[in-house]
Amino acid sequence: MTRVSRMIAGAIFTAAGTLASAQTQVGPSPCDFETETKDDVIAMAKIRMDELVKDGLILSLGPLKARYERKGSTPLPNYIYVPEGKPRITIGFAKVVDASMSVEALQDAVSFVANNGYPVPGLDAYTEWDIHAQSPSSSTDHGIQILSSSPGQMRLKVSYPRFFALYGIDMRSDVFHWADVSTPASCFFQIRRDFAGEVEFLLEIEGW
Repeated sequence: MTRVSRMIAGAIFTAAGTLASAQTQVGPSPCDFETETKDDVIAMAKIRMDELVKDGLILSLGPLKARYERKGSTPLPNYIYVPEGKPRITIGFAKVVDASMSVEALQDAVSFVANNGYPVPGLDAYTEWDIHAQSPSSSTDHGIQILSSSPGQMRLKVSYPRFFALYGIDMRSDVFHWADVSTPASCFFQIRRDFAGEVEFLLEIEGW
């Protein structure tokens, strides 16, 4: 390599290094100022986790405002879903269903229940955090029990043999609106331990 070539290569290397450095230098995490609050939340979550491992998650939700979406004779399932708030629940049916059907017929038709994370009683005082129990999958086709159904209303229970963690995220930061940016470590926590749970829902269903 000639002296000129080495100088050009060195300049390119230096420029590339400067650019990479500029791209990786970031300011303080948007949640750093909440460190003490996060420590308090984690300490309480660990206490609550001990109780969950021993007793399981027993949760009763509702009444939740839901809607029924009818797909007719298409091969797609019919859905009852909670469109707003948390948790957002979707109940899928493998055939057309309605409120006139018996509990047994609805039980035979139910296909799955999906959720986006269940709240944890005892941790709901931290209103600026979204803290929920994590299951291995967002949906399940096991442990679903239709308890009752009437026009405009349904009650059901889902038994989960395993949740694997408590996950909490600080919802005060606008970092969650940035595209292609991972959540800063100071803005969330995850405590991993296995525990079982039962979740019962009372749904007030539009169109049912």
